[in-house]
Amino acid sequence: MATMKRNEFETMEDQTLCSACFAPLISAFKNLRVSGGDERAFYGSLTDGQQALFMFRIYYDHAIQSPEELYWRSAYYHAQPAIWSSLKNTLPLIGELGILQLVEEIEGFLVGRDYARSLDCFDATVQDLEHDPELLSSFNAFYGRLQLVTSSSFTSLAGYIRTHANDFMQLTNESY
Repeated sequence: MATMKRNEFETMEDQTLCSACFAPLISAFKNLRVSGGDERAFYGSLTDGQQALFMFRIYYDHAIQSPEELYWRSAYYHAQPAIWSSLKNTLPLIGELGILQLVEEIEGFLVGRDYARSLDCFDATVQDLEHDPELLSSFNAFYGRLQLVTSSSFTSLAGYIRTHANDFMQLTNESY
């Protein structure tokens, strides 16, 4: 857990605060992954708020890049039921009901097309959109909605972080 001055924490811009709280989590996760550590144990050791931040950012940071990234990331996480469920279960905690609704619609689309629910048979690629006009149209629409529903995500996420500061930062009372 990172340490931060209380007045810096309280005045930091929303997206910067979210990134400051996410950075130690993703750094620890990447180090764990490189060393072959237990990813489930890592995730289980996080507070509910940290889990929500982690799941939101690992999905959002990729999916917001393009319709292709939204498609591939959604199909990839959908093929990992524990990750997909964690994403859906943590979004309400941080007030992201718009994203949750979108994720559930994407899930319905993927289920309707019989997409893989296991990495053993996962074969989605970003090139799938080039060969399937309905898939391309659907994910272009989903992407447009993602941009709309996430426009205030960092504000609501930062509000959650500020309300539950001890879950994310060790605050000091030092002045600037």
